[in-house]
Amino acid sequence: MKQLSCVIIDDDPAAIENLKVLMAKNASFLEVIATANNLTTALECLRSQDPDLVFLDIILGASTSFDLLEQLDDYSFNIVFTTSHEAFALRAFDYNSLHYLVKPISTKAFLKAVEKIKNSAELHQGNEQARQALKVLNRYGEKLAISDRKGTTFINQNQIAFLKGSASYTEITHLNGETTMASKRLGLIYAKLNPEMFLRVHKSFIVNIQEVAYLENAKTGIAILKNGDQVPVGTAYRNPLLAALDAVEN
Repeated sequence: MKQLSCVIIDDDPAAIENLKVLMAKNASFLEVIATANNLTTALECLRSQDPDLVFLDIILGASTSFDLLEQLDDYSFNIVFTTSHEAFALRAFDYNSLHYLVKPISTKAFLKAVEKIKNSAELHQGNEQARQALKVLNRYGEKLAISDRKGTTFINQNQIAFLKGSASYTEITHLNGETTMASKRLGLIYAKLNPEMFLRVHKSFIVNIQEVAYLENAKTGIAILKNGDQVPVGTAYRNPLLAALDAVEN
């Protein structure tokens, strides 16, 4: 089994040590490369490290790990949430987590998480050649490839109206009104899109600039697309959008 790098984020030192012991005894393929015990150090850690997996406590002092994830523009690591509060389980899975462990973490519960981690890693490794091919295809290619556990959906980029990001998911709206959900953050999808066709116009929205028909003059504007869809435009993104639209016109 290939070594997987891990970061443990928890405000309880005993909980961190417990996870380290469980890994040493039951999952030697997991290598702890860093730990953090609060929101600030966790942000610094995740921005400087590139872990495969993060064991993430939900309550971090006065903050939550959801606050932490929302402050990261993009991330590709898998998450195993750990908490003493089962009430957070449903929200945790909104962030595309692999598993959810309730403290105190037993060996039996940890082994169940390990199986999911292994399955995810094997799927990731087994699809390496396919991913590389998709990476080449995605690099501003005609089609956008969206992969999940069931397979891969190919979307013609010129048939995309706009994209909306939410937590670790992106909703892609087609010109015909249909939608496709991608289990990747908006920034990761944006990197695959043709930069001559798409522009970020809001923290949570990307628009096909060739489909913009009208831009309202209000300070916080709305871009109205040719098909009638409306997309919010943030103040900081307004001038870049105007410049891009001007370039399209000329």
